Amino acid sequence: MTTTAQGTSEPLTYANAPRYVDENGVTHIELEASLELARRIAVREKDLLDSLAKK
Repeated sequence: MTTTAQGTSEPLTYANAPRYVDENGVTHIELEASLELARRIAVREKDLLDSLAKK
């Protein structure tokens, strides 16, 4: 299953991730989107390391 940006059919990316502004005016990516993006990076890193280990 592919996670999509909120309200769109586009795949979730850092650029289109849902955001909120905290009480100090700092913009953050919503936690669920941030965790999904981090999970995807971890999977890609693991795949890369696995492919390098096979060489």
